[in-house]
Amino acid sequence: METSRSPEETIPLISLRRADEAVGVVALIVIVFSILWGVVSRYVFPQPAAWT
Repeated sequence: METSRSPEETIPLISLRRADEAVGVVALIVIVFSILWGVVSRYVFPQPAAWT
């Protein structure tokens, strides 16, 4: 019993075809850490981070 795989499942994790997904993941991680740093700096330090 063979199962057919879609083309997305056969693409290796490190590939130029997945470059747009990698950029999106990195951008999402940067945004999450930026917001987290803004919250931490607001409540912990006397001068919050203005760039967030």
